[in-house]
Amino acid sequence: MASNTEHLNLLKKDPVADGNEYFNIETMLNENWDKIDEAVGNVQNRLNRSSTEFITLQPGLQTINAKRDARFKLGEVRGRTLINILGSWGGCESLNPRYFYNRVNASIDTTIKKSGSASLKVVADTSTDTTHYYRFAGSVVEDCYRVSEGEYILFGAWIKPQSAGAHMTLFFWNETGTENVSGIIGGSVIYDNPTKFTYGYVKAKVPPGARYVVPRIALVDQNGNENFTGTGAEGCNIDEVSIYKLSEAEYAALDGMTSEEIADKYPFVSSGIVGVENPYAIATSGNLLPPFYEWTAGAGITSLNIKEPYEVEATFRASSAGTAFQSIVSAIPEQEYALSWDVNDRGTLWVGFIDRSGVQITAANIPNKGTFITPQNTSKITVAWYEPGGGTIKLKNPMLTFSEAKLFESQRRSILAFQTELHANPTDLSDPDVLFEWDGQYFKLMKWKKIVLNGSMDWTFGNNYSNGQYKSVNLPISGQLKDSASVTKFNGVLLERRMAAGGIWDKADMQLLSENLFSLTISIEESGWGSSYTPSVDEIKAYFWGWTMCNQNGSVPYVGTGTKYWKTINKPGVADTSTLPTTQAPNRTSYQLLYRLAKEIVEPVTVEGCLTLAEGDNLVDVGTGIVLRESVKPKQHTNTNWIINNTGVGTSLSSKAAEIIAIYRDSGRDHKWIKESVTGAWGTEQAYIFSANYDQSAAYSVTYTKLDTFPIQPISGSLAANEKAQINNLTTGVAEALHRVSVIEQKKTEKDAPSLQWITPTLLNGWTSNHGMGYKKIGSLLLFKGTIEGGSVGALSAFILPQGYRPKANRSIGVLSRNTSQVYAQGRITIYPSGEFTVDVGPNGTVFLDGIIIEAEQ
Repeated sequence: MASNTEHLNLLKKDPVADGNEYFNIETMLNENWDKIDEAVGNVQNRLNRSSTEFITLQPGLQTINAKRDARFKLGEVRGRTLINILGSWGGCESLNPRYFYNRVNASIDTTIKKSGSASLKVVADTSTDTTHYYRFAGSVVEDCYRVSEGEYILFGAWIKPQSAGAHMTLFFWNETGTENVSGIIGGSVIYDNPTKFTYGYVKAKVPPGARYVVPRIALVDQNGNENFTGTGAEGCNIDEVSIYKLSEAEYAALDGMTSEEIADKYPFVSSGIVGVENPYAIATSGNLLPPFYEWTAGAGITSLNIKEPYEVEATFRASSAGTAFQSIVSAIPEQEYALSWDVNDRGTLWVGFIDRSGVQITAANIPNKGTFITPQNTSKITVAWYEPGGGTIKLKNPMLTFSEAKLFESQRRSILAFQTELHANPTDLSDPDVLFEWDGQYFKLMKWKKIVLNGSMDWTFGNNYSNGQYKSVNLPISGQLKDSASVTKFNGVLLERRMAAGGIWDKADMQLLSENLFSLTISIEESGWGSSYTPSVDEIKAYFWGWTMCNQNGSVPYVGTGTKYWKTINKPGVADTSTLPTTQAPNRTSYQLLYRLAKEIVEPVTVEGCLTLAEGDNLVDVGTGIVLRESVKPKQHTNTNWIINNTGVGTSLSSKAAEIIAIYRDSGRDHKWIKESVTGAWGTEQAYIFSANYDQSAAYSVTYTKLDTFPIQPISGSLAANEKAQINNLTTGVAEALHRVSVIEQKKTEKDAPSLQWITPTLLNGWTSNHGMGYKKIGSLLLFKGTIEGGSVGALSAFILPQGYRPKANRSIGVLSRNTSQVYAQGRITIYPSGEFTVDVGPNGTVFLDGIIIEAEQ
């Protein structure tokens, strides 16, 4: 009887049963040869022709199905800039004395908050049949936020209602604030679960004649009415308030988005100019549960023995529910999952579903090889193991997968992370910076430059205006496009832009960027400089360090005679010091400036990891704000444990931590650290290790994500779709690894070089050196020698110093320069914390660097 082969389906005849049949050349030879030829051709195509699949990793959590194991090759990441025009007031950490509210009592609530240390609590008074609302603006235009006709506005906030609801609204005033030119524009009405914060928003296009936006949140009764008689119980907590200006395309896209999607795309940023900072992608393949040494042991456990990464034996107290051995993993809402294991004396695993606010939605006990679908709004899953009656039980090889149970395998995780910040035009997202890969290395096409404006810069006095009620100051800048600046002040509020052609200084808090000069105006109330007083250069610098000149009793402005005093800007009460400040004021951030470069710059980017996707489904998380291997010095607590990231112990990381991803001992991952959320953690997490497991001779570092939020952009790239592409990727990857090793070896050689050896940098943007330019580090001091010639003067870098050779703050230094005609002149160079070394002003024939010495602090 005839049969067919397993793989190619070739026809086979049985010599005994089919021996007397007619020999059919077509079915017994030709069709078989065609099948063989097709199969061989497919193999040849897969081995000889590279095939790739282009994918885009979207912000947040997602599943990506890969046709085979493959390395993700970066295409690009584009920049984006968010500026919350409410500034730091949107954080609701304190009451703005200039904001207006009607028939409500407003206070700061430190017990209920979405983030930070507090929220704004608004409660209706007992007035009869009236509106109860709070404005995020004042009653006069000077205390409102400037907009322009035709702009697109998004007003968002997180609200937790109590005994009532809240209605988000806004309206627009004319130039003088005497006319509401829009009427009340309504948005979200928040009536949701009073146990959590819910995001609401209102959007609007700025109408003709409008010059100021006035956002407000009105309380509503249980019937949704804004006009009601208050009982003193109706109210809400408000946090993370933002006003963003959108492009026309962004504004139109809001109609197709849910509130949750809008909240993700336009996250709250508290202050300043915020770009796509340190983007990353993390892929989890195989088992979605981590090994047991990454699980958390609760107080219900009296003994824990982790025998293998996925094998554990534990002794529980009775009633150990809620104090279990557990792991919390990110999850996708409305997704089917499966749980399985090889050994589980408990018989089930408890699974809890948590929303983005940290509130448990529901929970269930899942049997072996059981499946479940996550509820809507699920953000994380808690998988917990315990013994309600107490006793010793075992668990081996638990596995969480998508859709259906599979044979056990360990978790595989990979990461691709970058240390850079990407910007774009804040108004319409045009001209974005672009992160890309070329020949195995990563670069940024830099079109925008962000500068922190502090007291280290060369400020000069400009002029008095409006009888001295505000004054202008200047800063020389070059290499920019005029009228392209966006500027935020110390409280994050956006300054109004004055155009270079035809504009006038008609108020404080304006800014102007011309061809070679940046200027801004400062009010007499904030500077403390009296109407007829002309501040010195150092007194201007003190203002940009965060200080107001005042009288001894703290009153402003300074009267102009007698001893001068200073206090932190906007601080009530008496003066802080009579000594001219030269350092940053406590709890004061700096002005920030973002501007378009006249000429783009390509600069290398620090990167860590290689994103690898496994064949089948992969869980991929795309985010921003990652910090790679920050050096840390743990300290021992009184309970003998060694602690990282605790304010009381004095081991805080440089930024508040949202999640500690990994801790390294020397160059290797150290899995013996235990993460926990406790009071005193700088952010949401700290980590500790038992004294017996701590190596006092080792160097420790931490990779973590910042608690501060940043805009997230899609990451485009490609995956190998056949064997030829896999081989090419493997070959390229080996070459890239060898290149990186050579770079590391070179950096180590430079680091280990004796102090007498000078380092010659790679010169950029037309600069050359004919007289032995170089730098070297002796202790913490960085010395320069030689000359550079012929390059670009302004914002473009002459060269970039590596890490370990950079200052903590901008260092501007006067130098001797001359032109090609041998005429000498005064020049200036600036060295930035990013390592950029720029020649700011002066002729470029020859710039003399001999004698420059700075402290290299990072």
